[in-house]
Amino acid sequence: MDTRGHPDSAYEYGPWLLERGAGVVPTAGYKAEVGDITVYDRNADHPAGHIQIYTSQGWSSDWMQSGQNPYTKKETAGAKTVYRFPGTLPAARITPDD
Repeated sequence: MDTRGHPDSAYEYGPWLLERGAGVVPTAGYKAEVGDITVYDRNADHPAGHIQIYTSQGWSSDWMQSGQNPYTKKETAGAKTVYRFPGTLPAARITPDD
């Protein structure tokens, strides 16, 4: 994926992902799949928001997280949107040639 022109802050990635073919995953009955990307909106506690991806090891950003909500104070999480690219492969099937 060409990442030129990527947003500066995590909370800005939603439209950028949609422009590259990702879709919004409905929250009802949500079950994480490898490759899912969650974007947390910014708020007073987290002015840059947060972005993370679900891997075969769990949720990860610049650290491995203990769950989908990355914040120590869980109640400070802003609104979130989950994005998924069509045809996302499980990590075990991705090779350097893909």
